[in-house]
Amino acid sequence: RYISVTGVQTCALPILTLKTAQDTASNLNDYELILIDDNSDVNVVLPKDVCGDNVKIIRNKNRLGVDRSRHVAAEAASGEMLLIIDGHSRFQPNWLNVVKYVKEDRFTAWNGVCLGLWDNEPEKPAAELPKYYGAYLETEKDNEIFEGKWMTKKRDDCRLSCFMGAVYLLRRDMFFKVGGLKSLKGGWGSSEPFLAAKLIRSGIDIKLLPSLEIAHVFRRSTPYATPIWEISYNKLRAIYETIDDKQLLNKLVDKLCKTDSYFIQAKNKIMMDIKEIEAEKQKLSYVFIKPYSEILQQTKNILN
Repeated sequence: RYISVTGVQTCALPILTLKTAQDTASNLNDYELILIDDNSDVNVVLPKDVCGDNVKIIRNKNRLGVDRSRHVAAEAASGEMLLIIDGHSRFQPNWLNVVKYVKEDRFTAWNGVCLGLWDNEPEKPAAELPKYYGAYLETEKDNEIFEGKWMTKKRDDCRLSCFMGAVYLLRRDMFFKVGGLKSLKGGWGSSEPFLAAKLIRSGIDIKLLPSLEIAHVFRRSTPYATPIWEISYNKLRAIYETIDDKQLLNKLVDKLCKTDSYFIQAKNKIMMDIKEIEAEKQKLSYVFIKPYSEILQQTKNILN
């Protein structure tokens, strides 16, 4: 089976997400859809035409945020592959056959192509939507360190240095080999560079899969408020877990702490969790076979 993992807060958009997945897949037995209701204000109730044995709904007892919700979904998944998408997306035709095509590759994780669609505009044909071709890791700008930047042009070699969060695909064993997303706080963002950096350091390539297209609905506002320090925490956590060079680590952390007070607050929380972080880094030391500079070099190749 093949898995679609979604972090969900409200009803209408996720139902459309599930419906388009079912309408564009050829064999219902080949995949399951996992819908995470992240302790939303309303219970997610599916219409009869989208219910089935291959649809799972998991309601979090407490609000975990999108990243840890994805980890919950991955734990509940039963298939070899994880197709991680945002809950506010639309599947395009032939997506299931594309996933089947790459499932035997044990050394590559994939990013699909994102078609941009705004939530306050009428839906347009896929051919008229702007396309985003994966992401790279921003490392140079002081206020965008460890930030995924979406790409508007397709590279010939299709290699990336970061996931684009709207749609990415990897083997389930890869996800758990690098610890998944369980150590992140709530909020949106930072999970893509966090996971991508750990995969690249463990010898996994990240490439664009041009034939996998998902229409992503850009929303004018998020479903619920998130403490900004939690997003800052996630970014710092990514730096602490993936960078071995203490001089470089401290340099990046100091730069971020100078940008706003939320990073200072997040760093204080990091120091409270430092024993847990060091234990996680010890586990990852047996997994990482490539230096952090590998990620920087790939970013330079993309920008050049």
